[in-house]
Amino acid sequence: MDPLSGGAGVLAFVVLALKGTNVIYKTVSGIREAPQNVQDLSSSLASLSTVLEQLKETKVVKESGTRHDLGTLKDVAKKCAEDVVRFETATKNIEVTSGDRRAVKYWKQVKTLFREKDLQTMRLCIIDHKNTLQVHLNMLVR
Repeated sequence: MDPLSGGAGVLAFVVLALKGTNVIYKTVSGIREAPQNVQDLSSSLASLSTVLEQLKETKVVKESGTRHDLGTLKDVAKKCAEDVVRFETATKNIEVTSGDRRAVKYWKQVKTLFREKDLQTMRLCIIDHKNTLQVHLNMLVR
């Protein structure tokens, strides 16, 4: 089953979003001497990853299947997964390897692929998903 299909459960969307978030985080956080907006994006990705990991480990989510009472969480997790997959696809062309001497090259790749506004839009979207999912998590663990 396609993880983004309507029949997938909450856990499938959470896992998909978590995997993509971690891939993007690894790419973005690997850019040495990055400007503040890239560092902020990296931090936001780490925060989203933490919330997704906590959701993944929540008993209700683990056992959710296609429960109808988790419909809102499922919708939010699906939208998060869709956005993360889109961002992951957009960042695939950034190749980060170790070595400080190539830091400028990576930043040039990022600047070529993304305008500063694109990075800010991505960060705000990630923050929005993190905050929304955090509220759902808080309600589940009460």
